Amino acid sequence: MKTRSLSVSFLFLAAMAISYRTEANPVEEPLEEIVESPAVATTEWVAPYVNFTSMAAGGHAIRTITWFSEDGSTNIDGGTKTQAVAFVQHGIALAAENGQTVAFGLCEPWKVALPKKPDDSHMWAAPDSMAATPDSRTFIRPFTPAEGQIAVDVYVHGVLANTLGPFARHAPQETTMNDDGSIAMVIWKDAAWKDTGERALQVVCADRNGSIRFRVDCEETDSRIFPAPDGVGVVLEEARNGPHFTCYTREGKGRTVDLSGDCVGWVPGTLRSLFTATLEGKKGGYQLVDWDSGKVLWEIPCPGGVHAMAMTITPRLVIFVVAEQENGFARGDPRWTSPKGGERLIRAFYAVRVEDGRLVARAQDDNPADFSARERPRLMQVRKKIYFLTTEAFSEIKEEDILAGKNGWKAVTEDR
Repeated sequence: MKTRSLSVSFLFLAAMAISYRTEANPVEEPLEEIVESPAVATTEWVAPYVNFTSMAAGGHAIRTITWFSEDGSTNIDGGTKTQAVAFVQHGIALAAENGQTVAFGLCEPWKVALPKKPDDSHMWAAPDSMAATPDSRTFIRPFTPAEGQIAVDVYVHGVLANTLGPFARHAPQETTMNDDGSIAMVIWKDAAWKDTGERALQVVCADRNGSIRFRVDCEETDSRIFPAPDGVGVVLEEARNGPHFTCYTREGKGRTVDLSGDCVGWVPGTLRSLFTATLEGKKGGYQLVDWDSGKVLWEIPCPGGVHAMAMTITPRLVIFVVAEQENGFARGDPRWTSPKGGERLIRAFYAVRVEDGRLVARAQDDNPADFSARERPRLMQVRKKIYFLTTEAFSEIKEEDILAGKNGWKAVTEDR
């Protein structure tokens, strides 16, 4: 795989990036903020074929999203589509039209005019609480119908599919959404708990279409929640006495496993999730946990280094992006030297099998990489395709190439 081999139609953006000053994470500033520089322009890929551009001069800012088709030229009505926006965050773009907040899908062509909610303190309708899946299929908008309550509007393909709640809000937790659109939240079982003193909690899970899968009693949790694909389960973390992680399904409380890291993803269509791990006293490892059995199926050190800059999981593979020096040493290797000392960093890609954690193949991009907040390397799955993105470029990764050792991927034989 050669991540530098983008389609020819996108090469003009490399030249454009030279003339624009690229800043770290420029997309999360509100429209009305005035930049310090008298004139500045930034551009970045926020999704495959979706470009965000911000230009400001003399106290005025223009921010736009441009959607391209896969051939880089035509899209809607015979040309590219551009939309002025105010925010781009959590997988959505927001704009103001006639005093109302309007949300746009980045990877699907939907547009939603958001009705005003009781807790909207300003026209932006609490943008920090809204989120969409990477493919823009599912979009959620949590809100507060009344004091002490929480509800969630769930949109699918830009259409309101369901409203979850209202429920009695459990303050420490927020609504959490999986990359496939499944949703989970922890709530008070009884809205009158302050009067009765019965501090019973429940966990609610909904599938990717916004339909509730189950609502069951759960233990007190003081940390994060991780919904499983299609809402068939959820893992709750209890950091206070742990870290302990417990899985809940429609049958209620399931297996509890002591783990040292964080949940970073799920194997699609399963109750198996990948966790970061400390192995033999060293951080940077990974463990695959099967919640049906409560067992760790396999554990591995991070391929090629001690920390993955980006990763994604398919039914067959876990794909990692790591920083390596041009001489082949990975970060964490005793021979690693500071890049400031003259060694150039490159991106290395590793693929391991979901089945047993064995390393399958490796590829590398010989272009220099800084792996900073400015570059923001990401792996995304959109429309059944895998993409690697930075602020300046993106390319597709094909599983068939990985498994066949083609297009820059080289098979790796691993002895255990």
